[in-house]
Amino acid sequence: MPHQTHQQQRPHAARVGLSVHGLAVDVACDIPAVLDEVRRVLWGFEADVAAGGPGVTSGQIRPYAQAEVVRSLSATAVPLATPGARGGHAFELYQEGERFWLVDDRWGLCEINVMRGTWRSWVLPRPTLDPFRVMELAVLWPMAQLLRPRGLFLLPAVSVARSGSGVLILSPLNLEAELRTLIRAGFGVIGQRWSAARETPTGGIELLAFPGQIEREATARLREDGAGPDVESRWVDLTAEQDGVACASSPCGAVAVIEPSRRPSAHVSEVTSQRAADLLR
Repeated sequence: MPHQTHQQQRPHAARVGLSVHGLAVDVACDIPAVLDEVRRVLWGFEADVAAGGPGVTSGQIRPYAQAEVVRSLSATAVPLATPGARGGHAFELYQEGERFWLVDDRWGLCEINVMRGTWRSWVLPRPTLDPFRVMELAVLWPMAQLLRPRGLFLLPAVSVARSGSGVLILSPLNLEAELRTLIRAGFGVIGQRWSAARETPTGGIELLAFPGQIEREATARLREDGAGPDVESRWVDLTAEQDGVACASSPCGAVAVIEPSRRPSAHVSEVTSQRAADLLR
């Protein structure tokens, strides 16, 4: 299928401008439930952004339309190996040149053009995921891929800090109970589900606050894709429960990778630099 040009945005789509730690992002959204989540979660980043301006990362969120989606696809795209997503659900990822496609039958698909700094997401009429998780996959995930070449890394990870040192925690498991324990121990929360990071001029890593919420442990055990309690009772913002918990930034002093295990007791081990690189990948 021939390469498709980036289409003009529909005039009736609502737009939200964001400045994500200094990087301009323009989101045009035709899906009211997803738009509400963008504004609810990312309101702290809202800013005046010139749509289509130089240096602006642009995204379009649209209802699924088969004819439009088919025009965006390429018959010569090749599948890429993909790890399991959260909860072990595998998605499909394809590439042709500077374009990538993520296909997920739970909510829809997105097309990312790395060279142009743009993405388009199409949301199914009845996704099996709740609006917050659809927003994560239709907005945050492609935005993370496009901001990475500009020096900002958005990671699906927890981050906390205490005494001037931050910890990035990577885990496929729900960490609500652990995060509450860390808060009681005096840690500040940088990111509950997503975290931002960038390299410092001296070669270190700085963790930057990213808004969000974490899934309640009880509902995570009950949930299977879209089943379970409604979104209002499923998710909780721990930084809103207690003043002074949120932390704006911190140097990253350590990275913890938590893996499922059947050990009778907790086990911690330090890994070599080569093993650490493999784990982070």
